[in-house]
Amino acid sequence: MNDQGKKSKSSSFTKKSFLPKDTTSILESGIEIENLNLQLYRYAYTEENKNGGFHKKELCFKISDVYRPILTNLNEHIQNVWEPIKIQDKPFIVSQQSRWAIGIGGGSPYGNLLLPALHPLYGFPYIPASTLKGLMRNSWIDKNCNNDENSEEVLRLFGSPASDTSDDRVNLEGKVGQLIFFDGFPSADCNGKLVKDVFAPHYPDYYNSFGGTPPTDDQNPVPIEFLCIEDFTFNIYIGTREKLSEEDKIKLQNTLNYVFSGHGIGAKTALGYGRGELSKII
Repeated sequence: MNDQGKKSKSSSFTKKSFLPKDTTSILESGIEIENLNLQLYRYAYTEENKNGGFHKKELCFKISDVYRPILTNLNEHIQNVWEPIKIQDKPFIVSQQSRWAIGIGGGSPYGNLLLPALHPLYGFPYIPASTLKGLMRNSWIDKNCNNDENSEEVLRLFGSPASDTSDDRVNLEGKVGQLIFFDGFPSADCNGKLVKDVFAPHYPDYYNSFGGTPPTDDQNPVPIEFLCIEDFTFNIYIGTREKLSEEDKIKLQNTLNYVFSGHGIGAKTALGYGRGELSKII
């Protein structure tokens, strides 16, 4: 850990970072890090006072003019790739109706500050294709196939590894699904931002002991901060390897609508997080 020996403007905290001293000195010369992934994961630091108390750096992010041309180019590139395999003329558009906590279960250099899913190259929040596919598959099984995950429809659209396929469906064994999912990027004209939220497990001893300690009221809850995204609009691109029937197209839109308006995406969906409104395309 590198002790820079610099005091913050508002307190007597000394900044502690995890970068080499020469790299830190360059960053401290006034260079701003606009890539949020680099800022949070690579240039992680805390501020420590003489008594050992810590203060995490303030975090602020919103879609700015720096990101808008990048998002415009990215969405245009995806649209060019998606064009030959598209299901409808325009991408689905999802607008946030509540805060989303996507990816906060991953590791964080800040300990009890949980970070959202950020694009590894560009640094802005996004919806990973694997997340969208998993939600769509589970919701499709629930809404359209009576919870039969081995139904022909599920295997045809979403694919299946060989170990998940029964003997009487050997023709679909180990095949990729018909549907193709892309990462969901923010719209260039949205005004999305990151906001800090908090939850406090009231029975830490009970959870840490995996039920070995009773959940009594004398335990001290430890607040855990996490970052949510708010006011974002995402473009959702879904392609197909073969032409879909009209029935499948309608099911696709209805299931996607359920994912965002009914089930929710990310963490804490039971508390109303992760909800969105899907624009009608088909």
